[in-house]
Amino acid sequence: MASKPSTKSPHVVLLPFPLLGHLLPTMGLAKKLASNGLVVSFMCAEHRFENVQRAHAAQGGDPRIRLVSLPDKVPRGEIILDAGLDSVIWTAEGTEKVVDSFEKLIDSMMEDLEEDILSPGPPVCIISETFLSWTQDIANKWGIERYVFDPSPAAFMSTVFHVPTLIAEGRLPLHFSQHKLDNENTNGLIAVPGLPPLHESDFHTSLQDISPKFMHDFFIRHCLRVTEASGILMNTFYELEPTAIDTLRSRSSNKGIVIQPVGPLLPSVVFGSDAPEIMKQRSFLSPDDRKCLQWLDSQANSSVVYVAFGSMGSPSEEQIYELALGLEASKQPFLWVLRRPFKADVTQQILHARPAVHDLLPQGFLNRTEKQGLVVSTWAPQLLVLAHPATGSFLTHCGWNSTLESICMGVPLLTFPQFADQRQICRMLVDQLKIAGELHRREDGLSPKEEIEKKLSLFKTGGEGDAMRERARQLRDAARKSVSPGGSSQMQLEEFAQSMSQKAELRRNTRKLQQN
Repeated sequence: MASKPSTKSPHVVLLPFPLLGHLLPTMGLAKKLASNGLVVSFMCAEHRFENVQRAHAAQGGDPRIRLVSLPDKVPRGEIILDAGLDSVIWTAEGTEKVVDSFEKLIDSMMEDLEEDILSPGPPVCIISETFLSWTQDIANKWGIERYVFDPSPAAFMSTVFHVPTLIAEGRLPLHFSQHKLDNENTNGLIAVPGLPPLHESDFHTSLQDISPKFMHDFFIRHCLRVTEASGILMNTFYELEPTAIDTLRSRSSNKGIVIQPVGPLLPSVVFGSDAPEIMKQRSFLSPDDRKCLQWLDSQANSSVVYVAFGSMGSPSEEQIYELALGLEASKQPFLWVLRRPFKADVTQQILHARPAVHDLLPQGFLNRTEKQGLVVSTWAPQLLVLAHPATGSFLTHCGWNSTLESICMGVPLLTFPQFADQRQICRMLVDQLKIAGELHRREDGLSPKEEIEKKLSLFKTGGEGDAMRERARQLRDAARKSVSPGGSSQMQLEEFAQSMSQKAELRRNTRKLQQN
């Protein structure tokens, strides 16, 4: 059982961006900080507080992590969470609604000089995500440090650092274009320090001309303030992105910004020596989740393609149709988490009017593939699916959480990015790490049945997939080493915790001198 916080434990405040894909790695960071001797006040917008409570309980409920709900003035039922771009915009707008309540809490903490279990005293640092840069003003007000937490790869932060250059060159907004099946065009590539050259379409969609103006302006406004922070904590590990991390450190050293990769921020059970350890968790699963694993138990090793597109999005109805035909034609076993696509103007009424999942599939598909695959319309226990020996590949949207989970389980990927930084992550997986194939799109944005069938064939045993699988396993081993004692990420966490301890001790000594 974790020990209770000491009266001398440094206190830090952690504030995530309130999307589900951000909350989970931020809670992972809180767990890591607490295990390295810090007391963490994990603050979150009220409408997401239940998610935070569940994540906290799932990671053991460490008493050194204090959960704090921030009133956000959000009427219940105003919008469905995690429902495509509309809810991203709504969430971004909503981050401004917690500024007052957050500032009042920090003010009260800074004025509280008592340090005990119930009141850990003034924080020595605010850790907040890239797109919560207004926390920098509150940190400056009290003369404490702000660290940026970036739940994305170092490659993304490299493009954030490059935003001022794009502005100076008059290149924004960048031009979006679909990649054709035969697209090998290298004209107009943009050089970002520390990264291979990128097409304009490989940048975050908020920098492109397809982005709503609010998101474009929001993104740039917060990116421009990143270099005001004292440091950046990133959900990656050095061995995965050494060039990008080294270049970021070189670019930020003259500004006094510390770059610290502290990931992968996944549950500790992921990093066991073998899959059986994590598979023990299946006894706690729902009947639907156990059904997925029982189905996998009946499949040959490394034979199944797992298909899932994260918590925020889904391919279009037309793409779902093509994907179904491609999966069927491949003759490979598949486990498909199929969610209904969201419309751009999502509302309660539109959501309820969306077609049922099975209505999106080709006629007779489920009957024809009854022995080949399993389609689930809710969720699958993704970590356990990726850890299962039957899983041989992962057809993914390239969200960073899913990507890290796949890497940490040694599973190669087939990429079909949707939005945000997913195309950039795709390029990393395919071109740099070489642990992924890519589903190319036509100019109309669709990846047809023939392309899907062709790329799935890469992952059959005895083919190119074996080489990708071996490279993925090497990265899995590197990830496990990075979070072990003496590993690169663990050392960065210890260095950060030691720095916070020194600052807390300096503040105590200064206070004693003032009192004398």
